[in-house]
Amino acid sequence: MARSKETVSLFVPGRLCLFGEHSDWAGMHRLMNAQIEPGRAIVTGIEEGISSRAAPDKRFRVTSGAPQLAKSWTDFDVRFEADALKAVAESDSFFAYCAGTAWYMLEHYPVGGIHLHLTDTTLPLKKGLSSSAAICVTVVRAFNRLYRLGLTTADEMEAAFCGEERTRSRCGRLDQACAFGVRPVLMNFDGNHVDAEEITVGGEIRFVFADLCAGKNTVKILADLSRAYPFPETAADRALHRALGPENLRITARAAELLRAGDAERLGALMTEAQKIFDKKIAPHSPDELRSPRLHAVLADPVVRRCSWGGKGVGSHGDGSVQFVARDAQCQRLLKERLIELGTRPYELTLLPSRTVRKAVIPVAGLASRLYPASRVVRKEFFPVIDRDGLAKPAVLILLEELLESGIDEICLVISREEDRLAYKRLFSPPEPRLRGKLSEEAVREAAKIEKIARRVTFVCQSEPRGFGDAVFRSRAFADGQPVLLMLGDTLYRSNGPVPCAAQLIEAYRQTGKPLVAIQAASAGKGELCGMVRGGWIDPDRRLMAIESIAEKPGAAFARRHMTVPRNDGSRSCYAVFGQYILTPSLYAELEKELSVRKSGETDLTGPFDALCRKGELLGFVPDGESFDLGTPGVYLESLGRWPK
Repeated sequence: MARSKETVSLFVPGRLCLFGEHSDWAGMHRLMNAQIEPGRAIVTGIEEGISSRAAPDKRFRVTSGAPQLAKSWTDFDVRFEADALKAVAESDSFFAYCAGTAWYMLEHYPVGGIHLHLTDTTLPLKKGLSSSAAICVTVVRAFNRLYRLGLTTADEMEAAFCGEERTRSRCGRLDQACAFGVRPVLMNFDGNHVDAEEITVGGEIRFVFADLCAGKNTVKILADLSRAYPFPETAADRALHRALGPENLRITARAAELLRAGDAERLGALMTEAQKIFDKKIAPHSPDELRSPRLHAVLADPVVRRCSWGGKGVGSHGDGSVQFVARDAQCQRLLKERLIELGTRPYELTLLPSRTVRKAVIPVAGLASRLYPASRVVRKEFFPVIDRDGLAKPAVLILLEELLESGIDEICLVISREEDRLAYKRLFSPPEPRLRGKLSEEAVREAAKIEKIARRVTFVCQSEPRGFGDAVFRSRAFADGQPVLLMLGDTLYRSNGPVPCAAQLIEAYRQTGKPLVAIQAASAGKGELCGMVRGGWIDPDRRLMAIESIAEKPGAAFARRHMTVPRNDGSRSCYAVFGQYILTPSLYAELEKELSVRKSGETDLTGPFDALCRKGELLGFVPDGESFDLGTPGVYLESLGRWPK
């Protein structure tokens, strides 16, 4: 049972359903009536949420230092055992959600207890923003990070849903989309099957949403609507099915197009249209709750209408929350001020063009001449390494698991021959029955993880050995205009804390939006083995560098004379390439120019990176961790001794 010795800091936002409320619940009824259309919704995380710290513990404890909870909070402490957690989950306790989720994690994963300490919470409770889902995702993510489970975002969503299902809550399938953070997600619901796809926003879209400070009864709303499911009996029932079925599919498809186009005006108008459909075909099924006088008074306010492109209710609707698309930054401010005057509690949300990294590339097409003759029979990325969980793994599998843990959904392996797929097919295939019976519990869990990884991998072939740059360029179609994480196939990366180095680099890209090269302090002599960079620090912690020049394997004398950079302690050091990168479309464009000029010979990334340096676009980032180059016998041997520690 591998776990971190350190605490992890977490933030999970609430969620705002932009379109498609109730369709998740309706789509689940396809299990009983195949004539029902699948559900679809667009959900985004918001800037309000739950901040916490988590650490391993023998028990399951939840404490709080959040100022907002100071008057009402009582610490929670229970044995980390199924019967104790089950008793709390099935009660009316405030901690039922936490206990239900911990109970699920205990039964399905190799975990111990945790101490979860809430440090801040800005999320309104019971207002359609899914505070219950946020705390369930927080608990799952704490277990995932502390015990290195390697769960993807989708896995965390599923576990959080299953955990909340163990309580008296009847949550929808869209609530846990808060796991994706502050970015819109298109979700589809077909019976028990759920899939989620992030939407890349094409331009700035400003929202204001508000707690109406009134009241609604979500349980009654769902009970009233459920009378029309799974089989409609009246004309009103059939109208409800159309509203949550084909009409919802049309509305959400159009909304996804408008988000990708960054068209705020038409998106606001679509919200107004969706509210009209809701009022006409859904609200009559629960008139006491969905007449919503408070909601409609706010929607009709003249100042609100002048400042917004349109708006609608949130979540289960009723007089819970309302949302609007603001016309611009000034209108966003004025709209918020007017909503305060109307007695609501407003919040801002601005969706920006996406800086999400969900794709990764690993070139594994090299000939591994430095590892000859072993590389004749074992591909270099398959050289064995004992991982921190005690299992012997091919090096590439450790890389793939880091990508999974860092939220990567799609992985491209650049191979040298089509026959190389066979080696990966053997790796990704489930163990044969006679072997499976002899595997340890840890190895069986690893086999399941490998099958999950396999579904995310595609292959691209570099048929001619034209160098690292050419291998990377082969992944351009896979990148499809999106940012990608590049990792080296013969290098391992070890974080000093619970957050993987790849996840640290992805977060740096989210903050900067520029192509990145991970770098680490190194001796001048290291330059003979790898590239080095020089530049100026742009943050006080000296972790982000504006790269001015990059040199491929400079000699030690050249590095000491031309490549040193000041460190925090006042000394100067060289900074070597770490082996991880964030590539953007601009890098692929420069690489295409390089390849068009160089018709023969090998190509690396130095030329394209130099071009980005001249434009002031390339940044260096210092992750909190180490990299281990397995490409030479001496370093491979050294890494075997240092890697898992």
